[in-house]
Amino acid sequence: MVIIIMCAFANFFYVINTNLVHEDNKLSYFDRHTGVDSIDAFIAVYFAGTVANFTPTYFSQGVTMRYYSIFMFVLTLLAIDVFFMNMLIAIMQQTFDNVLKSKEENGLREQVQLIADHAKLLDLAKEFKG
Repeated sequence: MVIIIMCAFANFFYVINTNLVHEDNKLSYFDRHTGVDSIDAFIAVYFAGTVANFTPTYFSQGVTMRYYSIFMFVLTLLAIDVFFMNMLIAIMQQTFDNVLKSKEENGLREQVQLIADHAKLLDLAKEFKG
């Protein structure tokens, strides 16, 4: 799900970056590392959303899409950082609750298994004969 959301945001930034009016070929919404704009957009969204390594001045540039890019940038950070991290915490909490609910039952089961293993090791007829 995270990859799908990241691809959607990367698609937005790829489209607005290709439609951006470049001045001196220096104006872009993300650094060009690989020479392939779509991969660069995905890398930029990954760094912005998960690693929080970004340059916010990129998103305040441009004439036509400036406010849209700032809005989508903030939405990207919210979607990836806040929503998905909260989903991860909720999933881990649910797993912890399930383990906690079965704690006593599993503890008793382990004790019974230890008693059964111990009974197999002892010769009970010899122990109770004497």
